[in-house]
Amino acid sequence: MQTPETCAHASERLGIILDSYTVYLDIWVADNSGRVVASGRPETFAKVVGANVADAPWFKQALRHSSGDQYFAGEVAIEPLLNGSPTCAFSAAVRAKAGKQAPVIGVIGIFFDWQNQADSVINGVRLSDEERSRTRVMMVDANHKIIASSDAQSHLGQSVDLQTKAGQASGYRTLPNNLIQGYSMTPGFETYPGMGWLGVIEQQLPTIEV
Repeated sequence: MQTPETCAHASERLGIILDSYTVYLDIWVADNSGRVVASGRPETFAKVVGANVADAPWFKQALRHSSGDQYFAGEVAIEPLLNGSPTCAFSAAVRAKAGKQAPVIGVIGIFFDWQNQADSVINGVRLSDEERSRTRVMMVDANHKIIASSDAQSHLGQSVDLQTKAGQASGYRTLPNNLIQGYSMTPGFETYPGMGWLGVIEQQLPTIEV
């Protein structure tokens, strides 16, 4: 039974998890109707608790899961309830007494701190200052839409003209205007296959004076 006291206790426990795992923006628990009843950062994201997320893909997908072994991994998107932060949501059904086949009593959503983690990847590519000035470093999703970029003019969801080769995890091609474009598929982690994202680098070739 949900009471203000139990919801506050749940939020407190979620906050403790967030203190240990700083790659997440927030963790929510929603009931079966989609109403968020607990948030690990209610002081930072004041609109979360009480909001209805019934139409959110991460909620709807988790609610349909038939087993406690299943989870949902979402695409990078802007989350208005997290003050407009870019994030990707991971979710799973909450089941009575934690039983894998027990009735679903809610959904837990975990929201990745995408901006900070993506920036560390993009800025971590080893380039000299001279190379960086003529290079665009990107991460794109499986549909070749930008989810992170070193170019401030590029925006989330913008399409990239990328031609990958079947069966090849990496490759490159030359583009007009003296550009070269290379890509590499991102690996999964242990048993997680990944989401088909790619790292992409476009670089203006230096002018050779003769």
